Amino acid sequence: MKKLISLLPIALLVAFAAGCASPASGPTYSESKNTLPAPNPGSGRIFIYRTDILGSISEPPVRVNGDEAGTARVRGFFYVDLAPGRYRIDTGSKDENVVRVNLARGQVVYVRLEFSADPFGINLDPAIVDADTAQGQIADCRLTRR
Repeated sequence: MKKLISLLPIALLVAFAAGCASPASGPTYSESKNTLPAPNPGSGRIFIYRTDILGSISEPPVRVNGDEAGTARVRGFFYVDLAPGRYRIDTGSKDENVVRVNLARGQVVYVRLEFSADPFGINLDPAIVDADTAQGQIADCRLTRR
């Protein structure tokens, strides 16, 4: 019960922030998926998306191997084309909340940013999602600018 009471301020902040959400404003994935440029030859593509509005007050940068690749916009998505290799994706919320991707040539990987909260703050944790699941989740997300 004490833990529940201690999380009440965070829950109130989340509820307030959800009312202030400013979703991404580009075309939806469904509208743009057939018109997106093809990945660079010899590259793979990683789509990074965020479906929820929980914690919308927080839109941190998303880093791939330490370099900023985009922003975790509410109901937004972006993509990066990268050479085959091993990549680390994070939002800087916690050191243990990272995902590692072994990207192959021509491969498409989907990474969803999942909201979580704890007494120390709001987190957006990356998770790899299979293509079939991701296609349904990302459909209404809007393309963001970097």
